[in-house]
Amino acid sequence: MNEWALCAALIEHDPVRWSGLGEALIAQALQASENADNPAADLRPAIEESAAFARFERLSSLESQPKLRALLDAAAARGLPHVVDESELTLGAGVGGANFSMTALPDAAEVRWEELRDIPTAMSRGQRETTTVRLLAAAHGHVAGTQDTTARTGYSRR
Repeated sequence: MNEWALCAALIEHDPVRWSGLGEALIAQALQASENADNPAADLRPAIEESAAFARFERLSSLESQPKLRALLDAAAARGLPHVVDESELTLGAGVGGANFSMTALPDAAEVRWEELRDIPTAMSRGQRETTTVRLLAAAHGHVAGTQDTTARTGYSRR
């Protein structure tokens, strides 16, 4: 969408200078889709606004994931955090979380929601971070769990 907005603005600003930009955009998209095996490969880019928006709507419907949306809505209703990346969905946090492959998402009814929970999380950086985290946790009735980057790199502070 950003690429379309830039191209449309350039063409509108200086149609003579950018007259071949629409064709170049289409050629590049066709070349990129030659080896791609996805349903969006047939959707040619368009500069004209209504055609471009229709294309974006079609792309959006091809990429929608109803199971993902249902899981995120169910997690939000339960006050659970989530993290989504290209390969995995995590519902809950820490030991109270569960990971699901994006290629095999369960139905919301199949998730063991009673086993998932949130863990209060705070980040601290700088000198005396352990003390800061422990004070914050104690003030709110929690026990602090800390991770020191020096432990992962194999040296300790003296």
